[in-house]
Amino acid sequence: AHHFVRVQRRGEEAERLENIARDLSASLDLDAVAQRIAGHAHVLSGSPAVVWLRDGELIRAIARAGGALVRLGEERALPDSLAAAY
Repeated sequence: AHHFVRVQRRGEEAERLENIARDLSASLDLDAVAQRIAGHAHVLSGSPAVVWLRDGELIRAIARAGGALVRLGEERALPDSLAAAY
């Protein structure tokens, strides 16, 4: 019974991810896709979510969901940990 529940849960997770992928690929508009990503990240994590766009040494908030306390368009310095990775 435990194995069946686990398999069923994985099937439901795969279906949710498929629906998310379909939703994200429905538009080529950056703002629309970013907002969808933020919304899905919020639903999956249960936490506020922000999508940041890199612009040189800055990052800019382009979408948010779940009550994230960041203004759209807000800019911040790119964290050193990310700058080194890219």
